[in-house]
Amino acid sequence: MYLDYLSKLGRGWVGELDGRIVGFSYADRQDNSIWALFIHPDFEGRDIGTALLHLATGWLLAEGARRIVLGTTPDTRADRFNKALGWVRGEMRNAGEVEFTLRCPSK
Repeated sequence: MYLDYLSKLGRGWVGELDGRIVGFSYADRQDNSIWALFIHPDFEGRDIGTALLHLATGWLLAEGARRIVLGTTPDTRADRFNKALGWVRGEMRNAGEVEFTLRCPSK
């Protein structure tokens, strides 16, 4: 299953600082979602998460996405991060996560 996600259904990126992996993101083109975006807490606030999210959303846009979604736990740093970047906060999902949506510009 993971091999399909990593090679056929999506793409991932890592954030590196001084030769150390400090974060990663993963985009899934099957459902136009950000499947993962994690930054080591010691490296937050350095725009690594923003850069990784832009790489993932840029790839999904290039793949034809018109709407991108992601989910996160409410009232967390990730929740505030997504709102600050202009994602639209939606309803709670079945896993206790809040859904965020990014509407993509028309081509």
